Amino acid sequence: MKNKIAIIIITVIYIALSLWITNFAIKALTSRYSPEKSIISFFDDDVVNLVIEDELIRDSAPPVIEGREILLPFDVIKNYIDDTIYYDNERAILTITSEDKVIRMNSNELQAYLNMEEYRLDVSSKFINGVLYVPVMAFKDIFSIEVTYLENDNVVIVDQLKNYKMIGYINNEQAVIRSDMSLYKPIYKVYNPNDITVTVYGTDGEWTKVRTGNGVIGYIESKYLKTEMKYGKVVIDIRKDIPGEIETIIFAWEAFYNQTNGDADITENDVLNIISPTWFKVADLSGNIESFAAITYVEKAHELGYQVWPLISNTFTDIDMTSEVLNNTDVRDNIIRQLVAYSSLYQLDGISLDFENIYLKDKDAYTQFIRELVPFLHKANIKLSVAVGIPGGSDTYSKCYDHEKIGEIADYVMVMTYDQYYGGSTVAGSQAQVSWMSSKLKETLKLVSNEKLVMGIPLYTRLWEITSERARNIRNYSIDGAKKLIEEKNASLLWDSESGQYVATYYEEGKTYKMWLEDESSLKEKVSLVNTYELRGICMWELNWGNDTIWDAISQTISKGSE
Repeated sequence: MKNKIAIIIITVIYIALSLWITNFAIKALTSRYSPEKSIISFFDDDVVNLVIEDELIRDSAPPVIEGREILLPFDVIKNYIDDTIYYDNERAILTITSEDKVIRMNSNELQAYLNMEEYRLDVSSKFINGVLYVPVMAFKDIFSIEVTYLENDNVVIVDQLKNYKMIGYINNEQAVIRSDMSLYKPIYKVYNPNDITVTVYGTDGEWTKVRTGNGVIGYIESKYLKTEMKYGKVVIDIRKDIPGEIETIIFAWEAFYNQTNGDADITENDVLNIISPTWFKVADLSGNIESFAAITYVEKAHELGYQVWPLISNTFTDIDMTSEVLNNTDVRDNIIRQLVAYSSLYQLDGISLDFENIYLKDKDAYTQFIRELVPFLHKANIKLSVAVGIPGGSDTYSKCYDHEKIGEIADYVMVMTYDQYYGGSTVAGSQAQVSWMSSKLKETLKLVSNEKLVMGIPLYTRLWEITSERARNIRNYSIDGAKKLIEEKNASLLWDSESGQYVATYYEEGKTYKMWLEDESSLKEKVSLVNTYELRGICMWELNWGNDTIWDAISQTISKGSE
C-alpha cells in the first residue's frame, strides 16, 4: 500500500514538474522569438537634435535657435549641405556662393554684402563655444534646402529641395518603427490614426526605411506601407542666357607683351570664332591688374565676327605671391571688381582665366576664387573659361587644379594638352604627340563634361639640340618659321605615326637637331580628336604662329557655328 502511495506521489510530482518545465520553456521561447516590444528614445533629451534627410547628425555641435533664426555649425553645412561654403579664418569672412550670388559676412556683424552691395542680416554668423555657427534661414534658397524647427520635439529638420520625394502611408494602426530591419529590434514609435504619413528613403523587400513627421528615422515592415511619388516645384539652376552661344569653339590666344596698338594685328579669319588677347595680369599682392587692353581692338574684332575673351594670368614666376592673393578674400574681391569693370568698359564677351604655378595646398583657394568670380561675370553676360593642366602631372602645374569642380563652375575648361616635352626638358620629344593627347583627354573626360571641355593645341614647334650628354630646347618656331628652317638646313623628314607628326632632322658641328613639326598634317590628326571625343572645341597657343594652311586644315576637320 505504501509503495502504491509513493508511486502516486512521485507520478504527481513528475507531472507537475513536467508541466512547469514545459510552461517555462514555452515562456522562454515566446520571450526569445516573439517581436520586441520595448520602446526606446530616438533623440537626445538634453540638446537640440538635428536631422538632415534620413540621418540624425551626432558627430557635430548641436543647432542653435535665436528667435526665428536657426544657426548650424559651419562644418555641418560644409559636410552635409553646401561643400562650397568658404571661411577666411585670417579675416573672419564667411562666403556663400550660388550661380548668380556671392554673399560675404563677418563673424558677429549684422552687416553683410550681396554681390558686394551692403545689406543687413537679422542674425550674424558667430562663434559659440569655439564653434563657428551660420544662420541658415536667411540663405535657405541659396542652399536649396527646407528647414523646420519643431519646438515640442526639440529637433531641427533639414531637407534638400528636390523635384520629387517618396511618401508612405501607414495602412495598419499596429505598425511600428524599429531601430533596424528586424522584429527583434526595439521600437522607436508606435503609430496612431493621427500620424500615418512618412517620408520613404528606400526599401529592402520586407523592410522600408522611413522618417516620421517629427524626424524619427527607422524601419517599418513594407506590408504596412503604401507609397507614392509626390512631385514638388521643379528646382532649376539659375543661369542667365548669354547671346552668341558658340556651338563649336575655335579659340586662339594672342600674346601681347606690351600695350597693343589697337586693331593693327587683327586679320579676318573664317575659322576662328574667339580671340583671347593676353591683356590682363595680377600685378601685386593687392590684386591690382596690369592691363594692355584697347577698345579699338575689340571693336575691330567684333566687326570681323570674333568674340573677345581676354586672358588674365597670375605672375607665373612668383608662386608665393599667387598663394597670398588666392587666400585673401579682400584681394580676390579686388580682382573681381576690376574684371567686371574692364568687361563693361571694353565690351568683352568672355574672360579666359589662366593661373599657373600654384601650390598644391592652394587648390581649394583657386577653386573658391573661380566660384566667386562666376556670378559677377554671368550677371554681366560674360562667359568664363579656365585653363588647366592635364590630370596627374606635377603638383604646381597639374594637380593644383580641381578639374571636376572647375568643370562644374566654369563655362568651359581649356585643358592644356601640350608641352608633353616642355622647354626645360633634357630629353628631346614632341610638344604634343597625338597618342599622348588622346590618353590625356580620356583622363580629363572622367572629370569634366565633354560639352565643356576644350582641347589645347600648340601652334609652335620646338627645335632640339641633341648631344651625347643631353638635349635642350634652343628655340620655338611658328608654322612658317619651322618650314623655312627645314628648307634652309635641307632637313630630312620622316613621318611618326605615334606622334602624328613629321620629324625633321639635320646635323651641324657634331650635333643633331630635331623638330616634331606642327603643320597641316599634324593639326588634322590633333583636331580629329574633337570629333572622336565629341569635345566642345579647340584652343590654340598662339594665334600669330599659325598660317593659312593650318586654318584650312582645321576647317576641313572640324566645323564651327552658333546655336
